[in-house]
Amino acid sequence: MKFLIDADIVAFKAAASTERPIEWDDGLWTLHAYESEGIEYIHNYLQRVTDVIGQGEFKLFITDPTNWRKDILPSYKSNRKNTRKPLTLSPLRQYMIEEMDAVMVEAMEADDLLGITATSEPDCVIVSEDKDLATIPCQLLTLQRMKQYAQSLSLKLTTSI
Repeated sequence: MKFLIDADIVAFKAAASTERPIEWDDGLWTLHAYESEGIEYIHNYLQRVTDVIGQGEFKLFITDPTNWRKDILPSYKSNRKNTRKPLTLSPLRQYMIEEMDAVMVEAMEADDLLGITATSEPDCVIVSEDKDLATIPCQLLTLQRMKQYAQSLSLKLTTSI
């Protein structure tokens, strides 16, 4: 069984959850994050998925910074333009590409790559929290489904996925 991982979500959650605000004595606030904590989060996330769904081949997919949809509709996802991204998002994405062989294809979103792979290769399951992937004719394992499956096996998820 191949588990196709939406690595965009994993990287974002890893980066966002490891940021820490600090208030200094003079009222100055700074934000910091350790890349190593984000890397640990990624590995723990994948281990928790394995604990619930069992062993299999993991294939991670990441969105390329360029996007063919923006050529057609420049306002595509423009509502996110002024939203701050977590500090370590870029290095964590790069880590997954370099160290975990995450797939990134020029001008393609992870969603597209997940859909193409899931419908062209046998025995694939997409693992993602993105509700848009429910439109792809394949098996989709969401966070909710993983929790339900774990409960049916009487497993307790001690940390969130």
